[in-house]
Amino acid sequence: MRPALFDFDGTVADSAPVITESFIQTLREEQNKDYPPEFFRRFIGPPLEDTFAQLGADDIDRYVTTYRSFYSKRMFNTRLFPGILDMLATLKAAGVPMAIATSKRTDYARKLAEHLGMTAYIETVCGSVPGSSRGQKRHRVEDALAELARLGHDTSGAIMVGDRIHDVEGADANGIPTVLVRWGEGNPDEWARAWRTVGTVEELTALLLNPSDA
Repeated sequence: MRPALFDFDGTVADSAPVITESFIQTLREEQNKDYPPEFFRRFIGPPLEDTFAQLGADDIDRYVTTYRSFYSKRMFNTRLFPGILDMLATLKAAGVPMAIATSKRTDYARKLAEHLGMTAYIETVCGSVPGSSRGQKRHRVEDALAELARLGHDTSGAIMVGDRIHDVEGADANGIPTVLVRWGEGNPDEWARAWRTVGTVEELTALLLNPSDA
């Protein structure tokens, strides 16, 4: 079976409430500005460094530290989208090797994967490391592919599953196709760049089980 790499925020996890509240608190503290939650929807998923650069941070590292201080206090309020655990169980039973490839910090991602019951199905969790120069999504995809290969899986037919354009770009850089889910934070322009899009967890499950039928 072809391996599946999953983005986390907006793809398997409904992270928007926790992330947007953390952004609100960060900009309030760092810039004394208040923004409505919907302002931050487009920043759910990309690396924090990229986001704060767009938001005019005078010291990106400080902004990231501030954000994480707020996020770490509320991250366990994150919930999976309905049907995700059932999908993972079905794919696991069918022999699909699975990994998480996320821009989120590795330690946070691993704690959340365990808290949400994903570790029974996912073979590895690859996220970012503070202070590393390898901060882009292509690095997370590269890491996940390398770890699955180390575990003995053929990754030549791997598929990335995400919700945003940076997932497509990260997969493209590693020569693999991307399925974008339409329940995340993406938009039609981003979906148009993907190999396939799906609107339900059931569609995604069927596609990952039989990608040659797509």
